Amino acid sequence: MSSESVSRPPKSCEVIIVERLPSGVFADPFELQHLVQRGVLREGAVFGDTNLELPSSRSNRSLVEVHLEMGSNLISEQKDEQEIHMELPLHARYQPLGHRFSRVEFAAPDLFLRCNTKGKQHDMSCLFSLDKQSAESNDRHPLWEVRCGSREHMEIVSAFTFFSAVVSALLIIVASIRYSGETALKQP
Repeated sequence: MSSESVSRPPKSCEVIIVERLPSGVFADPFELQHLVQRGVLREGAVFGDTNLELPSSRSNRSLVEVHLEMGSNLISEQKDEQEIHMELPLHARYQPLGHRFSRVEFAAPDLFLRCNTKGKQHDMSCLFSLDKQSAESNDRHPLWEVRCGSREHMEIVSAFTFFSAVVSALLIIVASIRYSGETALKQP
């Protein structure tokens, strides 16, 4: 990269946030793509386990990567600090029975800054890794207390779930028989 292109202000910058999720939660890739379509995020992807039905004890960790568009004013401002507030579509996994709450602790995310400059011949891109020490405002990590199921309610919940599944299956069978009979009568 020439010294001329470095001295020019960046044309555009984006912050890339990489969050490693603990096994007690996962990010919904469809909700993340909806945020991209609405323009809240520039890009977003989930890597790893996204199966809601797996309990936390049987699930693997996942990783979320999001890109936020930041104007060139991020670099041109002479402030020592910048704050980024972002909400991710996270869901809790089924926690082990018997406890009142399960604690899920999040670590600090990895932060990157990618800027594009326009040189004489072509666009150039630079990627900077932001230091975790400067990115953290305090030593505390976010903690999510997820309510756990009760062993005392397990039989009632299981019976109600079984009953609901049987009734739903019977309704589907009745509707398909009735619909197929009406369709056969209408065909010439």
